[in-house]
Amino acid sequence: MPNQKCTRSPQRKVKCVKCLSLVSELLKQPDLAEDEILKLNRIMKSLEKGSIISESQVEYIYDLWERYGNQE
Repeated sequence: MPNQKCTRSPQRKVKCVKCLSLVSELLKQPDLAEDEILKLNRIMKSLEKGSIISESQVEYIYDLWERYGNQE
């Protein structure tokens, strides 16, 4: 399990690399529900644009990671 400390930067041009990599890994999981996939895709687009995602989105990513990320 990755460290749950968020490494977000106040500078908008800096991507949250940790969340971006977690979302990428989660999208590879076969057991995701369609609404989870849609939400992760929206978060991924925000991260790829360099946006800083909200704390609730970070919690959502880690919650999904707890459920799905350790299945490989």
